[in-house]
Amino acid sequence: MNGVLNTNSYISLGIALAIISGVVWINVNVAKLQTTAEMNKEELASVQARLRATELSRESWGYQDMYRWASHLQRDNPSLKVPEPQYEK
Repeated sequence: MNGVLNTNSYISLGIALAIISGVVWINVNVAKLQTTAEMNKEELASVQARLRATELSRESWGYQDMYRWASHLQRDNPSLKVPEPQYEK
């Protein structure tokens, strides 16, 4: 047994362990990156869905709404001159 393990065999074992641990480390990091990318896709889809829902639920601010607001403002503040809202066709 004394002749089987010498300095050269320890160096060879060290190099083999370094290569194996490097391959394992790379595989673990690739798996982490893939998981992060999948999470980012899910988060992006969630944000886009919320944005679509917000855009669809927004009320429009039309001419009649502006006119009602201006009338209410003029009625509550008689000293204030409120211009007529511009009607866009």
